[in-house]
Amino acid sequence: MGSTFWATQSGNLSPEKGLRVVAACAEDAARRHLPLTFRVLGSTTEPIPQAPDVPLSIFGQYEDSGLAQLLAGDAADFEKTGSETARLVRLAVDAGHQAAHVKAKYTPVQWERVRLAPVAAAYVVMMADKSRPVGAMDEMRAANGAIDDAKKVASPTSVLSLAFDTDFSVEELSKFARGRTNADALRTVREAIEVVTRNSPGDVSTYRRLVADVASQVASASREGGVLRFGGTHASASERAALDQLRSVIGDRHGR
Repeated sequence: MGSTFWATQSGNLSPEKGLRVVAACAEDAARRHLPLTFRVLGSTTEPIPQAPDVPLSIFGQYEDSGLAQLLAGDAADFEKTGSETARLVRLAVDAGHQAAHVKAKYTPVQWERVRLAPVAAAYVVMMADKSRPVGAMDEMRAANGAIDDAKKVASPTSVLSLAFDTDFSVEELSKFARGRTNADALRTVREAIEVVTRNSPGDVSTYRRLVADVASQVASASREGGVLRFGGTHASASERAALDQLRSVIGDRHGR
């Protein structure tokens, strides 16, 4: 069975949207006897060659249910080939289903809270001993480093991988901090851990560790007591007190 390339269009496939490119590719595949099949899921604004002259068919207008049945049938045929590509496609599809299942357990507000907990932890530490602007950038870099390290060993369908698919920025921290108090930030951390505990108990230990590691790395990045922030201790007394607060809220031994 050859590879199948899909040209999916919710409306009409026109020359401006690649109609003639698709037609030319199908004609080239026919001339060179390439193992390719092209299918347009939708309609076209002008006639183009189709099977049996070229390996191209036009499905026409469809409803969502019809499209799902079509894709399911072709996916099943593809998997029967037993190729490595088919295996990888199946793994990717399964991972997508698992990721959707994980996220479906959370409301949008809960999911946002899960993502913001490390920002909240960084905020608690940074407000304990406010940095100069360059310090804030260093500390966010440290927070993102802790998240990247955690993601390296996390499952692609874990809460860690799904919630932290993009880095945090100083702007995101500033938006979170606007109008919030230290107590608000600690509440965000507590509620995030509670919802992960309920919805993804298998991920809660690594999630706790991540939040604690972000706080510790941010404190270490803030070098107090020297010119241009060099030569001082890795964390001031007030930052260490903030870390103790966070450890209590996290409710775990991580970060000690």
